[in-house]
Amino acid sequence: MRFFEALAAQRQLEATIKFAIVAEPGVEVAIARQDAKEGTVIEVLQSRTLMSEIKLVEEQTQAAYLGAWKDLAAIAGTPDMQPVTLVAEFASPTEIPNWENACMEITSQSPELAAARALVCEKQANLQRQQAQPIRNVGVQFQSGYDRATDSGMMNLQIGVPIPVANKNSGNILAAFAEYKRALENVRRIELEIKSRLARAAQEYESAHAAVTK
Repeated sequence: MRFFEALAAQRQLEATIKFAIVAEPGVEVAIARQDAKEGTVIEVLQSRTLMSEIKLVEEQTQAAYLGAWKDLAAIAGTPDMQPVTLVAEFASPTEIPNWENACMEITSQSPELAAARALVCEKQANLQRQQAQPIRNVGVQFQSGYDRATDSGMMNLQIGVPIPVANKNSGNILAAFAEYKRALENVRRIELEIKSRLARAAQEYESAHAAVTK
């Protein structure tokens, strides 16, 4: 993205410089027409105003290009690199993309959304664990042996139940459920945020497509 932004700024700067070269003789023509009594002062002022606007646009475009280049160089890890000519071809799409399909593709491949869904699975597993905690594990132990001193056998049975028996783990269950619901809502939030970002991008794309077509 940074590369094509810098490339677009470069192309715009080149086009602005060419336009300035074409527009500059217009001032001379307006002055010559005025000297020949064929033009007016207004025409000269208009041509000079237009030339001033073009020069201003050229300076602004130059600043935008340098800013885009520095951004690209920083992303590439070479912040001290001097601007060079970027070479690439812009695609010329003939139709508007299907934004519904684009949205489905983005949401199916989004690592941000995948991480949020993985967190939902984690919170769901914790909720199930907390819900299983009240089910007490009853421990049963049976022992048998033989006492040679008394020449008799013996048996021992032990049953163990965790205390407190009445603890239903309600607090942990409610906390786990709240975390699970929050994780679900976070997935929903990310989905809506992706759709919102796509809607803005679609608007910009369609506006730019209409301008290019015109």
